[in-house]
Amino acid sequence: MDPFAGKEITVDQLKTVTELVTEMKKLGAGNGYKKDAKLSKVKSEDLKASIMAQADTIEAELSNIFPDSSILVMLEVAHRMKKKYTTISRELLPTMLSDIGLNSLELSTGEKIVIKDKLEASIADKNYMLARINMIKEGVAELVGEKRTEEDHTEEEWREIIKGMTIKYTEQIDSLFKKQLVIEDPSDELKEELLEKGVMYDNKYSIHWQTLRKYCSEQKAQGRNIPEGITVFEYTEAELK
Repeated sequence: MDPFAGKEITVDQLKTVTELVTEMKKLGAGNGYKKDAKLSKVKSEDLKASIMAQADTIEAELSNIFPDSSILVMLEVAHRMKKKYTTISRELLPTMLSDIGLNSLELSTGEKIVIKDKLEASIADKNYMLARINMIKEGVAELVGEKRTEEDHTEEEWREIIKGMTIKYTEQIDSLFKKQLVIEDPSDELKEELLEKGVMYDNKYSIHWQTLRKYCSEQKAQGRNIPEGITVFEYTEAELK
């Protein structure tokens, strides 16, 4: 049964459902819309429980919108509706308003359709270290460029300034990332020895998609480059205010 059949769906409802479907996929609950579909790779029981709890919350929100519908059927239909919503908001409305020279339109209800420039950003697993290093280089280069226009220094002084900036900016960029220690099947003795001797080890980096999107948006707004290793998708989208 189609949960949307015979119902008048508002723009806000359609947007809510599509956002919830997207969030479920980000939680790893999108493969066939079964919550355990991608959890076999999650080793941490606490993380697995957290994902399950978030998926349960989203299911409850969807059920509140359409209380008489099966969650599996609802998600399948909502997935199809998401494509329709994307077409309307990112293609049809921006094109229609652009053709008549507008970027916003006030409706008779008092609401507004506003066209906004947006972007999405992502980093492939293999490119995390590359992206992190280039984000640091890009930031330090920008800071050094600004400082060179203000002050004169000897080359030795500049080396010290760049060193200090690199340390400071590395901390700033690393605050955007999550990282975890990656050691294959370490024994307790090995972990203790690493800590005692200060041995360097590899870190696995990750960054939340919203944090990455904000970083890339700020880079674009300030006329700076998006560092190599980050994939950016830019688009325009109509929003109802």
